[in-house]
Amino acid sequence: MPSKHDPAPASMAFAETTNKDMTTTGPPSDGDEERSVFRDDDDSSLTDPEHGLLAEEDRDEIKEVRKLAKRETRRVRIWKTILLAVVTGAATFVTIGAYNGVNDSEIKDYKSAYEQFSSTIKDAVQAHYSNHRLAMQSCSSSISGAAINNDETFPMVTLKDFEVLGASTRANSGIELLAWMPYVQPEQESDWISYSIENQGWINVSRDIISRDGTSLAAYDDEGILPMIYRNPNSTIPTSELLAPIWQMSPPPFLSWPVVNLDWLSDENEMQRQEAMTTLRHQVFMPVEDLSFMTGTAVNEADHEAFHARLVDWKRDESTSAYDHPHSFALGPVFEVVNDEQSDIVGQVTAVIAWDFYLVDLLPEGVDNITVTIRNTCNQSFSYLIGGRSAFYIGPGDLHEESYDNMEVSVDFYGFDDVETVKQMSDQDVCLYSFHIYPTKAFEDEYRSNEPMVLAALIGSAFLFMVVSFFMYDWFVQSRNNKVMTAAASSNAIISNMFPSQIRERLLEVNKRREQLKSSNLSKGAQKPLMVESMHSHEGRPIADFYPENTILFADLVGFTAWSSVHEPAQVFELLETVYGEFDNLARIRRVFKVETVGDCYVAVSGLPEPRKDHAIVMARFARDCLSRFQAVIRHLEVMLGPDTADLCMRFGLHSGPVTAGVLRGERARFQLFGDTMNTASRMESTGTPNMIQISQDTADLIVAAGKTSWVSPREGKIVAKGKGEMQTFWLSASRSGSSSGSSGINAHRSSASATEMSSNESEVEAVQDSGSTAADEPNPGDANRTKRLCQWNEEVMRNILRQIVAQRGSSGLGNGGASSLRPEPSRTPLDEVREVIELGQYSGPPNRDTDSIELDNAILEQLGSFVSTIASMYKPNPFHSFEHASHVTMAVVKLMSRVVNPKIEGRELDASSLHDYTFGITSDPLIQFACVFAAMVHDVDHPGGTFGSEADTTYFICTIHFLL
Repeated sequence: MPSKHDPAPASMAFAETTNKDMTTTGPPSDGDEERSVFRDDDDSSLTDPEHGLLAEEDRDEIKEVRKLAKRETRRVRIWKTILLAVVTGAATFVTIGAYNGVNDSEIKDYKSAYEQFSSTIKDAVQAHYSNHRLAMQSCSSSISGAAINNDETFPMVTLKDFEVLGASTRANSGIELLAWMPYVQPEQESDWISYSIENQGWINVSRDIISRDGTSLAAYDDEGILPMIYRNPNSTIPTSELLAPIWQMSPPPFLSWPVVNLDWLSDENEMQRQEAMTTLRHQVFMPVEDLSFMTGTAVNEADHEAFHARLVDWKRDESTSAYDHPHSFALGPVFEVVNDEQSDIVGQVTAVIAWDFYLVDLLPEGVDNITVTIRNTCNQSFSYLIGGRSAFYIGPGDLHEESYDNMEVSVDFYGFDDVETVKQMSDQDVCLYSFHIYPTKAFEDEYRSNEPMVLAALIGSAFLFMVVSFFMYDWFVQSRNNKVMTAAASSNAIISNMFPSQIRERLLEVNKRREQLKSSNLSKGAQKPLMVESMHSHEGRPIADFYPENTILFADLVGFTAWSSVHEPAQVFELLETVYGEFDNLARIRRVFKVETVGDCYVAVSGLPEPRKDHAIVMARFARDCLSRFQAVIRHLEVMLGPDTADLCMRFGLHSGPVTAGVLRGERARFQLFGDTMNTASRMESTGTPNMIQISQDTADLIVAAGKTSWVSPREGKIVAKGKGEMQTFWLSASRSGSSSGSSGINAHRSSASATEMSSNESEVEAVQDSGSTAADEPNPGDANRTKRLCQWNEEVMRNILRQIVAQRGSSGLGNGGASSLRPEPSRTPLDEVREVIELGQYSGPPNRDTDSIELDNAILEQLGSFVSTIASMYKPNPFHSFEHASHVTMAVVKLMSRVVNPKIEGRELDASSLHDYTFGITSDPLIQFACVFAAMVHDVDHPGGTFGSEADTTYFICTIHFLL
């Protein structure tokens, strides 16, 4: 039920929301007046290292006892530390040495294997290049030799068995397609056309040769070549330039007429490449390019895919065609004289290079995961993963693992001596190729294992076992002493909250001397008995001191006795813990010593146990801080603890003078103050006024002497204090600027403290004020604020019950979809729907969800706030029929329902279902609880003070209830 609260969480929640405000050092706004620690321009206590808020915290007594135990066993601990360091160092050295030894051995094996296999790949690549170069030169020499043997003159040279030469060249070099292209001068074009028509029989001869290997010729065309030299239709090269018709090919073309006699040099790029080859007089490689245009004309697609299938599984890398793998052209010159590279170049041999060919059969089976990247000087690169005798095409680009850059092995795929000259021809599509070899993480993992870690773990475990065994005996010895030390630390921790640090030191010293006399036979390093025993004996000189200059504060909750009598114990302690917890925080900040709390009275002192000259100023600031903080706390707690919580006030009394302070030994000994100053300070509080700070003449004189004249103002008339007679007292201004009179100062403070709250809630106050009330009945700002807080408390109660309703239904929110069906029909009035008996539902089990996890929609919260404000506005300012009275009745109902939900029935234990019937559904149906709370809140609405009211008022009241339900 809403009346049940957990004190600790509420106190902690408020502390978290106000912690930042307590240390405000800058000028606050009006709304911050009651949330900030009061600070004047010369409030140096916030930063002064001698008297400041940032002074050293009280010592942790448990740590002090542990320090004492360490000093007693210092030598033993030193030798244990040295031994542990030596053993740990030895274990670390041996473990790391063993790990590094095995690990280095594995790394050495891995690098050695990589060097071996990379050298194998390097040798294979160099062999491939040599085979390729020799094959191209052999083909060129064969063509030159055929011209001599057949007594033919270039360009009219034809090899009848060109397929035999081409097949041999392709098999040894990885060439996919080979073509012989003679250079025809423009004036020789007509002679060449006649020559090609007459000698085109080589096509059928070549096809017959490939058919012997099982190649089907069914798809090859039977048409001859056309009597012309084809040119690139987009060519910009003049027809007077050199011609290079494609003449003989291996394998023979798939279609003859669009391939044979195609002028290769009619393409501008090919013309530049031919010029570069002629300049170098050496075979050259072109960039990688898409050669898929040859499919279906020069090459049969099925034959092309079958060729690549023997090299690389091109479908494995999700390629759509074998042409997705890198291909490029290679050009080789044909010299007029065999093996005479200084003779004229009469033609060229053009080859299609499938780079897949050079990546297979590089490693023995079982050796995998080595990356090879092919690069050229034309800014292209392609990556393969080598695995045994096969290879996998990774894709274009340099895709090796960068972490292995330092292990790169490169091998050139060219035979030029003048490399720089070739590089300068990159704009003519002449490229130099090189292969770059790298290991991979997978390759390294094949030679790495967990043996280094296992060996290190075994050695470390052995050392650990030795250390544990060696220290086991010491542990048993220390176990008993640790128990005694823990008991002593716990006792000291309790005592640390009862005595100042100086007093604790003296108690420890007295206890030490006493125990040394009684326990001289104890072994060296044994723990002392608890010092609490010294307080039960009157031996020795009392621990007491005289402090001549102090200021004492008494603070008492006004109205607490009556308030606590109508609230549950948990709520009572929640209030005290929250308020006095905030006071304790302020005392720690201001370096004020909290003496005790007696009931609802809070006692604190400044000037002891550490004497200070500004004790009156410090205590005045502390009192003002406490008053400000109390007003903020009480507004916060009103929503949780009930509307009457805001009626509580605080009286403060301050007096300065000498006191005697010390430890009164005996049962439940504690630090206490004695003297007339204590009595006078108590009288200042008891004769004071709620929410005001009354100070004595002595305290006022000290404040004025410190230059704070504006802080004090004399109280009108003298007070009569018990045992003191008449006394002139003063009011301490609760605001920063002070006041000329006590009442005006407090009123100024209270006005400032509520300024922000009034401005922020102006619209809600106007909603609460009924538009029909007269000017004389309109509430003042204080009443409006109180009405607002009462509304907030009622909203909080009803919100909690709404969450229980949502949890009971198992839904995530309350909708209004059925609201229209619940409204009365135009022909009926709400009174027609009144029922004397309501059927209660059956027990449906516990809620499906945790109430605390449910968040209501903002629309619901807004409607609820508006509804409660409307009900509050319907109450008239009658003494016993007001909204405040209804809120008190609601609080009583909530408290009663909390006891109904958890009844104590003598001699009976009821389950949830039986309890549901026993309590008429209140224990399990939050909707009934909501109805009870709502009935309490509206029971006196619109009450005129006599009769209930007019018929219109009655109708409006019933309609309001019907709208809610």
